[in-house]
Amino acid sequence: MQERPEREALLDRIAAIVDERGLVSLTLELLADELGLPIEQLHEFFASKEDVAVALIARNRVAQRAAFARIDADATKSRAERSREVWESFLSDERASCLLFESFALGLRDDHYRAFVHGVDDWLDLAVAALVRDGFPRERARAFATLSLAVHRGAMMDFCATRERARVDAAMQLWIDATTREMDERDS
Repeated sequence: MQERPEREALLDRIAAIVDERGLVSLTLELLADELGLPIEQLHEFFASKEDVAVALIARNRVAQRAAFARIDADATKSRAERSREVWESFLSDERASCLLFESFALGLRDDHYRAFVHGVDDWLDLAVAALVRDGFPRERARAFATLSLAVHRGAMMDFCATRERARVDAAMQLWIDATTREMDERDS
């Protein structure tokens, strides 16, 4: 197995290709050709294109969760400010969302990608914990976190599909305003 820094550098190069081509038509042969590498060298890191997708998604997940944790931990900001910053962080890394949505879609019908469907719940525990810390009733936190994640994912999928940032951003601001107002009214 190759050293980690070499693998990460290779993943950076692969990510650019996947961003342009997507996963559906991707093959290791195509990657090797695009990267100018012998297929055997690529096989030192990845046995299949699914392994490439797993590695890219895992790397994206770590980065996104770290951003969420950093934003969520900032007690100097209001709920609305933190919600807005979380949304902005997802917008700034739309390629990660595009890859995740494509993987989810493939996982609905293709057993090679079935493991990605579990990712729907990846964020649930983080969102529930954040809501409870903000004083949201624990008995409603899971349902509200599910709804909030669905809204965020739906808006992000809409943005990835249309690139209509102003429209999608305005919709998310309505969501942030409505949920923040509801939580603030409950607290007062």
